[in-house]
Amino acid sequence: MNAQEQYELAWARLTHVLSFFDRVDTKLSVVLGVNVALLGVLTTQMEALKEISALGWVATGMYSVLTAFSFFFLYRGSFPQLDGGEGSLIYFAQIAKRSPAGFIAEFRAQTPEFLLGDVLEQLRNNAAIAADKFRYLCLAYRLMALSLIPWGAALASFELQG
Repeated sequence: MNAQEQYELAWARLTHVLSFFDRVDTKLSVVLGVNVALLGVLTTQMEALKEISALGWVATGMYSVLTAFSFFFLYRGSFPQLDGGEGSLIYFAQIAKRSPAGFIAEFRAQTPEFLLGDVLEQLRNNAAIAADKFRYLCLAYRLMALSLIPWGAALASFELQG
């Protein structure tokens, strides 16, 4: 495989990896929406905190902890670490550090070997970011799903109090 074919394959794979970001971000938004809805329903049912039973307090506490962690992982998935890419002419954070004239000069001066290396580095970095985002999504989703148990118990205890 010659250098041009390697570059085209690397660029195609980078594009493929980047396509995962939209899917994960959409799912992160859905889990965020479900978390907010569950929280909203629970808070509307908590009319008088002093009347909540011990079971209600325990269930509400468990739900609160699970949801807090779910929100934390949603945040981490939405704002992943973006370190790396020093010297890259592809990575937006590194491009933004350059002056317009400096970026243009460096871009024009790049060699095919540098370009291939830059694309491969971005492929690896973006794959790591996508993997982190997906892992955080999975954790947030599982915590949200698990929180349904104490959420339901809390709601039931509120109804029994009323």
